[in-house]
Amino acid sequence: MAQPDYVEGRLLDGFLLLAAGGSGQPEGVITVNLSSLQIVDIAEEDLSFFNNLDRVDLSDNQLGYEHLLEQITRLPRLGTLNLACNSISSLQVGAGILQSLEVLDLSFNGLHGDVLGQLARLPSLVWLNLASNCISSLPPEAELVGLQALEELILDSNDLVQFMQWRSLDAVPHLRKLSLMSNRVKRLKDDAPDTASGTTLCYFPYLQELDLSSNEITGVSSLPVIQLFQSLRVLRLTDNPCTRGNATIPSVPSVAIVCEDIKPFYMKGNGCFAKAEKIPGMKLKMDSRKMKKVRDVRTHGVFSRPRSMSQLGLLDEDANALVVHWPGAMSVNARAMSAPAATAAVPAAEHMGTSQSKMLTKSNQEDSSKSTTSISDGGLAAIVLFVSGILSDDLTEEELDQIFRERKQTIENRFEQPVAEPTSFMKEPQDAATKEGL
Repeated sequence: MAQPDYVEGRLLDGFLLLAAGGSGQPEGVITVNLSSLQIVDIAEEDLSFFNNLDRVDLSDNQLGYEHLLEQITRLPRLGTLNLACNSISSLQVGAGILQSLEVLDLSFNGLHGDVLGQLARLPSLVWLNLASNCISSLPPEAELVGLQALEELILDSNDLVQFMQWRSLDAVPHLRKLSLMSNRVKRLKDDAPDTASGTTLCYFPYLQELDLSSNEITGVSSLPVIQLFQSLRVLRLTDNPCTRGNATIPSVPSVAIVCEDIKPFYMKGNGCFAKAEKIPGMKLKMDSRKMKKVRDVRTHGVFSRPRSMSQLGLLDEDANALVVHWPGAMSVNARAMSAPAATAAVPAAEHMGTSQSKMLTKSNQEDSSKSTTSISDGGLAAIVLFVSGILSDDLTEEELDQIFRERKQTIENRFEQPVAEPTSFMKEPQDAATKEGL
């Protein structure tokens, strides 16, 4: 029975990018996370619409063909690409593609050492992760010259045992950090030094940090080539025979040896219960003893109401005034002189029209000269009267009862006033002929 020529999985197209980017337009997609979606192929014609896409995470999928990067080159501004945990065994990189790519993660695939010769065609590559692949040797120096911008290279968990297997990395001009963890390295010795020119050997002129943790190094005497790294400042030897247990930490002139305490893999955990790191920064400290209580600012009796305030008026007890704000008109400041509680009257608001002359009416108050009101001529729809003493604690129960009864009576009188019935098409017609026709 013939096997099908297709692979079951998901296609990466424009609709999937829009959904992952959280945008309705391709121009609004900047970062997408497409990890663990069983993607097997890419519709490269859709990628050309996403001109602003900068970060793409395609880790833990089923991508495995060698022209993968040539498809992704349709993204002109791509700067970070994660292809970890796929099935990539080889890559073909054409000239002039992915000119903006700076970060590339190809860990946990099936790549071999010749992949670096292809990746050397990426001129802007700064950080490259090739951990957990099948790399046992690297291309010659002439094929690695193109990695002009590369500063950090991770080659953990491969098969680079001898120094000669990765010595060609000396051709990478700006390599500053190199990691060779878990490569079964026992010693670093230059078995075939090039001394034909008669000059002093010097490897990796810009390399500052070398990580040889989790290898099989027994001592510094097994690393004679380290003396030829003139710019080396940090050498990591964690989890090696020379640093385990009570072994004396070796020393190298002008190089700091880093040996960190490690735990077994079953004690490390995944960090889900670890406390979040505190973000350094200046914290604002407030001294409550130096804080002062302030009151609202009012200018000429005009009260600026906050957006969240719904009441029409605000009682200013200090100024003995009620400040009222009417929508569409200027504020009213009704100020009352101090009056005896026995002569306190009920506040009233009567609609008097929009003419320029306003009439002030007061009920149950003998002296009208004790209250003054500022009214605008621009069409204020109501007059508010306020008499001090209503909210005073000196009022007796009889006085409060009288005030409430008068307020209740005023409200009932307003509700009992006749109101013109609005016209409606549902109203029963008066004409007999029309009524008969209906």
